Amino acid sequence: MRNPIHRLPRILAGYRGLWYFLAIVALVGLAGACSPTVPFMGGAGAQSGSLPFQDTGSRLGTEPGAQVITYQVVGAEDGVLGPDGRHHDTFRATSSASVVAGQPVTIEIENQDGMPHSFTIPELGIDRLVPAAANGNPGKVTFTFTSTASGTYRWFCALPCDQDNGGWAMGTYGTMGGGMMGGGTAGGGMMQSGVDGFMAGYISVTAV
Repeated sequence: MRNPIHRLPRILAGYRGLWYFLAIVALVGLAGACSPTVPFMGGAGAQSGSLPFQDTGSRLGTEPGAQVITYQVVGAEDGVLGPDGRHHDTFRATSSASVVAGQPVTIEIENQDGMPHSFTIPELGIDRLVPAAANGNPGKVTFTFTSTASGTYRWFCALPCDQDNGGWAMGTYGTMGGGMMGGGTAGGGMMQSGVDGFMAGYISVTAV
């Protein structure tokens, strides 16, 4: 019978490979543990401009006789001064945001910021991407919807923005909201739904 001591180098070599493997697994696990858990912010592709859910409440383009609301998006350098003393990304109406129920409403948005944004009203099924400005030209989108019910509808940007200020203008995390007076839980999940006057606002729909 051969002395087991002669097998020791082979055994140690095998254990060495095992230890290397275990060390790699431990490092990967440590890296994962040290990475912050990021709540839902407009979907997995939000950084590239994908939206939280599919738009079912509007159609691209305008329609004859539609009421028109215009909006402009600007970056922090041209944005509104916040209570923290800093300027923030701002998404604002540049026309009246009051319309009549039962008639088509066309939304025209011009984005002068270098990042994409969205115009999102979960209660109305509206979730439109606003392209980023590029090569000195603003990003633009035009779409139309019709609300048959009167009320005050809250819209917001569902994509991460105001990053120069830690995302302040995106607001705090909560259940995916928007809709009537900021209520509702359409779509589920957790997301930031904008700070009013910065990356969120209202459309007033009145009865005929």
